Formats: sequence, C-alpha cells, structure tokens
Amino acid sequence: MEKKTCFQNNFSSKAIH
Repeated sequence: MEKKTCFQNNFSSKAIH
C-alpha cells in the first residue's frame, strides 16, 4: 500500500462499502 492521506484512505474505504 502506498502512502495515502487520511482523507483518501477514508474515501476509498467508503467507496468499497
């Protein structure tokens, strides 16, 4: 996993769900 900002990480998590 590459370095990602908290915002991007949260966004990705939400998108998956």
